[in-house]
Amino acid sequence: MVKKGLDSWTLNSSQRLLACVLLFLASICLYSPAFKYEFTKFDDYQLIGEHPQLYADGSFGERLQQIVYRDYPREEPLIIRDITWLIDSELFGFNRPFGYHYSNVILHAMALVLGFLLVLRLSNAATALATSVILLVLAVHVEPVVWIMGRKDVLSATLCLASILSFLRMQDTPSKQATVTLYIASLLLACSAYLSKINSVILPGLIFLASLVHEPQFERTALRSKAMLRLVLKHLTLVAPFLLAAVAAFVWYRSAVADFGLLDRGLKYSPEQFRTVWLLVNPLVLLEYVKLVLVPWDLEAYYTSPSIYSNFSAFDKVVSALVIFMTLVWLTVLWQFNRAASLLFLGFLVALLPYANWVHLGFWYANRYVYFASFFLVASIACVVVQIFSRPQSSWLKWGSAVVLCVVFTHNVIYRTQYIDVWKNGETLWEHEVSLPNPSINDFNNLAANYIGRAEESRDESERMAWLAKAEKANTRAFELELQPHEMAWLPVAHYNRGLVYAYSNAPLDTQLREFLVAATTSRGFHRAERSTGVVYYQMAQEAESLEAQHKLLGESIFWFAQSFSSQGNTMSVRSEKRALSEQIKRDFPNFGDPQF
Repeated sequence: MVKKGLDSWTLNSSQRLLACVLLFLASICLYSPAFKYEFTKFDDYQLIGEHPQLYADGSFGERLQQIVYRDYPREEPLIIRDITWLIDSELFGFNRPFGYHYSNVILHAMALVLGFLLVLRLSNAATALATSVILLVLAVHVEPVVWIMGRKDVLSATLCLASILSFLRMQDTPSKQATVTLYIASLLLACSAYLSKINSVILPGLIFLASLVHEPQFERTALRSKAMLRLVLKHLTLVAPFLLAAVAAFVWYRSAVADFGLLDRGLKYSPEQFRTVWLLVNPLVLLEYVKLVLVPWDLEAYYTSPSIYSNFSAFDKVVSALVIFMTLVWLTVLWQFNRAASLLFLGFLVALLPYANWVHLGFWYANRYVYFASFFLVASIACVVVQIFSRPQSSWLKWGSAVVLCVVFTHNVIYRTQYIDVWKNGETLWEHEVSLPNPSINDFNNLAANYIGRAEESRDESERMAWLAKAEKANTRAFELELQPHEMAWLPVAHYNRGLVYAYSNAPLDTQLREFLVAATTSRGFHRAERSTGVVYYQMAQEAESLEAQHKLLGESIFWFAQSFSSQGNTMSVRSEKRALSEQIKRDFPNFGDPQF
């Protein structure tokens, strides 16, 4: 009697449907606490709440037209993501965070189901189920799912997975009409992914890898044979239109963000400094991503940047070299052991390529960045473990694999349960961040900003002053930090927050101005500080006793308002604000003349 291993398990259509439904519902249940969460006011409110012209004012058609044609980017042009936010606003209300959280959770549940179906096509039922159960509880998924700004990650991942699945179904379809339909659907889904998050341009590489794994001849074809070359060329040809669309999307994206001055914002350093830091940073970050997925600890929302001033130790250099070496060895071993697992792991590396700091050193790493890539990493590990249990391997290897999976699962369940509560609102988030070892100045800046936001919303004077006192305490701790050279760029934000505390406490105008001026003059393009400086000068002009002093102060105010408008770009909202301010100046200062912005 032949013993059947785990890799021989199959699911019939009703079992597949049941597994999909259970996975979908389990995901929603696990993330249902997010339905009650607020805006964290860490980019999310600024990109939604401060843009009613896109999500609230006017008809649906007018707002849709502005999103597609007129008013991008705010931080970057992501048209499909913004359209989903518009739909959330229309269905659930503009300033209600529930709708945005609800859609994130639903999209994540859809991504998990699509991930299950993808692994099922590329491997076997046992691997697909193991992958889905682990993905269901990953702690590193909390941030992109429960933070409204994570929409681009879960949306683009969902569209990418749907595109890959459509492509694979196209390969299995005997009907020519269905083949064409599925191919076009896959291409349209890919283009939608590119417009949801530009890092999705790596999708053609993933489709190519998935289609190779899915190819019936692939597993038994020799690596250096002509048959393998023909397989590769065949699938490259099919993927070519996806690659052309990705290139077109990337060129358009760079053109759009260049128009708004969002390029070339990285650290400035010599080519030699760049090479030194780049070669060390990325292997270390790859190791960090593996840790974040498998055994996360002290997850943080704010991402630090690598610095040319960092002193990499000999130990760092050795670890970096070992990571590169072990990655190559692991790929080679996987190829010999299970080709599907090797290409899934290669898919993990491909999905992280956009975060490799090819042009300039950006962030070290972020939890959101590994969201899509984690599907491939977990699937490759599950594939190996299932293969081990399906073969007559030694018992210690089987028990060792089982222990590793149990540790990964249990650790993620425990930490995820704790970490999801961190994202209830801005205060819980940044109170968590400052409680971590070695908090950065920006952690305190964001905590202070959230306290200030609470003060703005409060109608009770004593409550408002209590929030401002908390904000000033956070500001004081920010100023007390011993800053590294690369952290000095965040010092102006601390001055700006202190200026806001003074403004809401009705401190003298010259006291407010001192802080805002420091923030505006030491950080080019800090439009909030520039605008606040303009506001204080405007108030001082209104209180000036002589016409000469009034006009001088008003001239300073107009200068800083103009700086603020320039920093924000020529969007429709900025043009509207310019017109409103010009009319106000003409009313308040009729002798000044026509202000020039």
